[in-house]
Amino acid sequence: LKERWRWLEKKKRIDWGDLDISHNGLKVCYKGYGKTDEDAASIKSNFPICINLPVYYFEIKVLNKGREGFIGLGISIEDTELDRLPGWEKKSIGYHGDDGHLFSDSGVGKNYGPTYTYSDIIGLCWNKFNNCIFFTNNSNALEHISISKIFLKSKNIYPIVGLRSYGESIEVNFGMKPFDFDINLFYRKFV
Repeated sequence: LKERWRWLEKKKRIDWGDLDISHNGLKVCYKGYGKTDEDAASIKSNFPICINLPVYYFEIKVLNKGREGFIGLGISIEDTELDRLPGWEKKSIGYHGDDGHLFSDSGVGKNYGPTYTYSDIIGLCWNKFNNCIFFTNNSNALEHISISKIFLKSKNIYPIVGLRSYGESIEVNFGMKPFDFDINLFYRKFV
């Protein structure tokens, strides 16, 4: 939450109220115009992924897909702009709900997984044992993706979620409650 406000301050856009964030900082709702890609809004976690963990996982639950379901989940470096969906900006990767495409450093995606919508639980796992990430869709692990050297060399990599059509809302889980995906079973395969 603090990062979003700092970014808005830097952009001189304090009036830009496109995201409504719950008091506990875990639920986010898009309330912007959502008519074009320029209306997208992303939010990063306040804390980077711990580089000492061999496996890192977080997930979101889609509470409302809004008008279009333009929801993206991913990771990014610290300086990623927050006015586009994850993966559209350089040094970011994102899996999008409206088309199931994976975006990496570009507005052009490639087929990756199923689309996602209301009540779906989507996750991201960074497996540092073999330097790859993969997304989950309702507890099903999707294809593993090699991490670019940019991410391996960066000290601060952040979980990021983006929204772009009116009414979209999500709730994020960083491990405060049990995950939908059995991350412990996955982890035991490597230990």
